[in-house]
Formats: sequence, C-alpha cells, structure tokens
Amino acid sequence: DEGIVGEGPESDEEMPLADHIEEMVYRLGIVLIVVAIVSGIVFPFGERIINFLWYSVLPGGDIARPRVYHPLGLILARLKVATLAGFVVGLPVFVYQTYLFMRPGLYTQERRYYLASVPTSLVLGVFGVLFAYFLVLPAIFTYFLTYSQDAATIAFGLTDTFDLIVLMMGLFAAVFQIPLFMMLAIM
Repeated sequence: DEGIVGEGPESDEEMPLADHIEEMVYRLGIVLIVVAIVSGIVFPFGERIINFLWYSVLPGGDIARPRVYHPLGLILARLKVATLAGFVVGLPVFVYQTYLFMRPGLYTQERRYYLASVPTSLVLGVFGVLFAYFLVLPAIFTYFLTYSQDAATIAFGLTDTFDLIVLMMGLFAAVFQIPLFMMLAIM
C-alpha cells in the first residue's frame, strides 16, 4: 500500500472479494427474512390498520369512504400496510447487519457509535412515519379536497389512495435515516 493506508484494527483481516459479496448477500438475506416475518405477522391485522389510517388521515363523511375498483384492491392494500411495518422494523436490522458486516474493520470506539445507531434507526423511522401521518398526509388530502371539490365529484379509490399513504410514510421513514448515516460517516 506504499504507506498510503495506515494500520487497521487488530480484528481486520484480508478477504477475497467473493467472500465479501457472499457475506453481504447473507446479511441482506437476514434483513429480508425479518421484513417478511414482520409483514406476515401484521398482514392479518391489515384491514384494521387500513381503516384506522384511512379514517384518521382523510376527512370524515361520505366523501372519504374508500372505493375498491378491482378485485385484489383490499388484499394489495393489506399487503402494502404489512410491508410498510416490515420496512420500518427492518431499518434497524439493516443498520445492525451492516455493523456486523463492517465490524472486523472497525476500531473499538467506532463499534460503540455504530451499535448506538441501531435503536436510533428505529426511533428515527418511527418519527418519519409519525411526521408523515400527522403533518404531511393531512395537508395533502385537505389540499386535494379543497382543490377539486368544485370541479368534480370526489371518490377516493382504495388502491391509489393507499399507495400514496404508504409511499409517503415509507419515504419519510427512510428520509429520517439520513442524519444517522451522516453522523456515522463523520464519526
């Protein structure tokens, strides 16, 4: 290395690229299994969660009643809710698995910072979902209702509307992880 790179931690060891890729795929597989298990647990409660989210985000009355326009609409909405729950729970598992992947190359103080980021990831993901739930989604649907109320009869389709709800909650859960990743990169 011609003196460009200093000595690493004692646990650091040389591995072939194929071994690194194999371990990375294994770690990603663990994350996907956790997401699938959480999604499977949440799926039976999907209809209750959908009703809760639907009637708490959208203004009440006959306007907000969901319309199902294709046979799989309700099942797909339940699957999306379950996947969102799996995604939020999977974020800290992902952070922990990346820690395990990089652990041999980290110094002791770096390991402590990284381990502290695992519960922080869950908290930030939940805050992102709550931010979308309490601020972003009500503002979006209030705008939709006031913007188009005079121009057309409003009917919310379950699939498209729930796509928007789940997309916003998932994106905000992911976006709220950015400060954590920036902190880890700096440390």
